[in-house]
Amino acid sequence: LGGPKALLERPDVYLPVAAVKVLVRAPADGIISAIDTRALGMAVVALGGGRQRAADKIDPAVGISEFTALGTVVRAGDALAIVHARDAAAGGAAADKIARAYTITNVATPVRETLYRVIR
Repeated sequence: LGGPKALLERPDVYLPVAAVKVLVRAPADGIISAIDTRALGMAVVALGGGRQRAADKIDPAVGISEFTALGTVVRAGDALAIVHARDAAAGGAAADKIARAYTITNVATPVRETLYRVIR
């Protein structure tokens, strides 16, 4: 599509880097039984990584990385994700939204396979 061939190997060369990284921590011990993906997306929009209106500019430096997966056993304080933000206030607000998007319970719930079926 016309982008640099080494983008995936060296994104730091081609993309801006956020000034602030905030570690999102698990609020309790348990098993990650659900993740509200819409809430995660809206947290990215609030950071500036998406548009609320068509005229809004997207900030390619902000977002979320290092997600902890469904079915993972966590202890209070363990990492759930990392927020990349332009400032500490935005990073903290996004971290709160992301922590609330994770449901941590004491009962394991079935996790679907990543691949449903391979079609050849």
